[in-house]
Amino acid sequence: MANLQRLFLVVFLVVISINSYGQKPPIKLGDVSRPDIEMKNYELDPGADAVVLCDYGYLSFDFNTNDGRWENHLKRICRIKILNDDGYNWATEEISLYDDSNVEQSISQIKGFTYNIENGKVQKTKLEKRNIFTEKTSKNYKRVKFTLPNAKEGSVIEFSYTIHSNYLTILDRWKFQRTIPVKWSEYIVNIPEYLTYLKNSQGFASFHKFETNTKPRSITWTNTQRTDPLRGVKGNISTGKMSYIDKVFHWIAKDLPGLKDEKFVGNINNYHLGVDFQLSNYKTFSDQYHNILSSWDKIVKRFMNDYENFGPNMKKRSFYKDVTEKIMAEYSDPIRRSEAVYNFVSQHMKWDKKERFMPGMNIKKSFDERTGNSADINALLVSMLKAVEVQADPVILSTLANGMVHPVNPIIDKYNYLIARAIIDGKVILMDATEKDLPFGMLPMRCLNQRGYAISERNPGWVNLKPLKGIDETVVCAMNLGENGVMYGSIAARYDGYSAINMRNRLKQDGKEKYIENFKSNHTDWSIQSIEVDAPDVCGEPVNEKIEIEVNRPTEVIGKMIYITPILRGKLEENPLKQNERKLPIELIVPIKHSYMFSFVIPEGYKVDELPQSINLVTPDHTAILKYGIQLQGNRLHLVHSWQIKESFYAPDKFHDLKEFYAILVSKHNEQIVLKKVESN
Repeated sequence: MANLQRLFLVVFLVVISINSYGQKPPIKLGDVSRPDIEMKNYELDPGADAVVLCDYGYLSFDFNTNDGRWENHLKRICRIKILNDDGYNWATEEISLYDDSNVEQSISQIKGFTYNIENGKVQKTKLEKRNIFTEKTSKNYKRVKFTLPNAKEGSVIEFSYTIHSNYLTILDRWKFQRTIPVKWSEYIVNIPEYLTYLKNSQGFASFHKFETNTKPRSITWTNTQRTDPLRGVKGNISTGKMSYIDKVFHWIAKDLPGLKDEKFVGNINNYHLGVDFQLSNYKTFSDQYHNILSSWDKIVKRFMNDYENFGPNMKKRSFYKDVTEKIMAEYSDPIRRSEAVYNFVSQHMKWDKKERFMPGMNIKKSFDERTGNSADINALLVSMLKAVEVQADPVILSTLANGMVHPVNPIIDKYNYLIARAIIDGKVILMDATEKDLPFGMLPMRCLNQRGYAISERNPGWVNLKPLKGIDETVVCAMNLGENGVMYGSIAARYDGYSAINMRNRLKQDGKEKYIENFKSNHTDWSIQSIEVDAPDVCGEPVNEKIEIEVNRPTEVIGKMIYITPILRGKLEENPLKQNERKLPIELIVPIKHSYMFSFVIPEGYKVDELPQSINLVTPDHTAILKYGIQLQGNRLHLVHSWQIKESFYAPDKFHDLKEFYAILVSKHNEQIVLKKVESN
């Protein structure tokens, strides 16, 4: 990695001047039109909080004569119109810069202005240097932050800066699309012929313009030869000139809608229209080629053989043999052995909350200190699984918050996490031992980002991160109804899968007493007599909850009629899919399954006047199912209701089917049972 970060090129030149070619930006700092300042709303999106009027980026490369390497420079100019108070946050800009001994990123020429109409005149307020702040955010990163002064509803703000970087492996993504509409975004990249990049694009929107061309560049140098400067002998000075070609990429996007974070989107940044570059290879001035972006086969070999913190940490070790020998003696079934190893590592180790795909230390040190990052802990897990004769491999992935990985190109910089994979009798078991309450064979939700890659000598390749379980909740309500409309009885809930994980996390964080206190404060219309919560020590077991209540919220008495809304727990008040059209996939992350049973005794002197209709609904692809059945048995009414969505990821063309499914589900949750008082003779 250090070699990539510095990327020295062999050159026998001392460069004294470089011909640079610029591009005229579409806007000029300080030249803002009065109509933009007077704008009240954006015509293409009248409800927008703000609009990007123009965002311009120009990236070019120069050769650093002192360090003998290429550097890049990004010049950015941005202008934004704030349309209401909710758009004020766009007046603050944050720039993250890598801060490392090998990688040098810096920012310069920060300028900014705010424009307002005051007493009929345009008032211009300048960003002062004292309002620009730099802070260290982590070991390897710092952040430059500033807020444009005097920004408010109706303001136009603009700023510009230049970022200088010697990090060449990945060129940061240029975002054409934002959560607010963008009127114009333009990006130009000039790449010298000595560097070859793969261009990666993302998003569902289209470009207004994309073109490529070439541009001539040249380097003029001076080469000085000295004989003996101590004796005053002068040397020879020669000059020369070398020409080369820049390849120019030019994008323009216009009138882009704001792409807001919608319901059921794992990471909105995956879908903003944008481009970035990954270095594939480079050549020296003497035409020697060096490959950077390898095939997955070569990368796997490099991980296993060249990286001392990776391959050796995945091998069987001796320092834990007292643990593994005991497990081998106790269990003959490889699945039971795997579970025993997993339970030991998850309970023995403490995760430091750092997400890594490369172990940061020798796993023996991590084992002895009982702490480590995600790669330290799961490398130990892989090693111990091998020690109990289970086929195990590490799998690298990118977490949901980190974004999706490229489905073809092995861009290792995009990965940030490591888990373990076991293969037993052809069955794949994925494990992450960073959390003590995570059942064997289940991954935390942060890891469920579609795919990971197994670094394995025997079975390398893509790994499907589809969850084995999902949200699974069962609620049983056994109630009685008084003539005054007050309903009383018990509610028993059973939480399994990720529902049980979430419950255990809440109980661990708050404790049972605080959990019960919070539950009561969130159900102020319930008179709660008791709450019992049973969370077994075995984290794979369901969590059970039983509540004794008295409640009048679901009933309404009007004259001789009693109206009852029978869904007491898990009621959906509104459709989560609200928009008319959707361009983004629907990402539930995990499947959903809810089961609900409700029964109550009809009070003496009343009869059923109206019941909801029973239905059995299945979507065209058979992945979403809704059942709702109700019947009267003697004087007790029984409702049996369930709904589930089997898949965790749906393409946008499934949106209307799912929206209609949720619409019917919400409608059924709001339907009422109607009782009528029997007329006495």
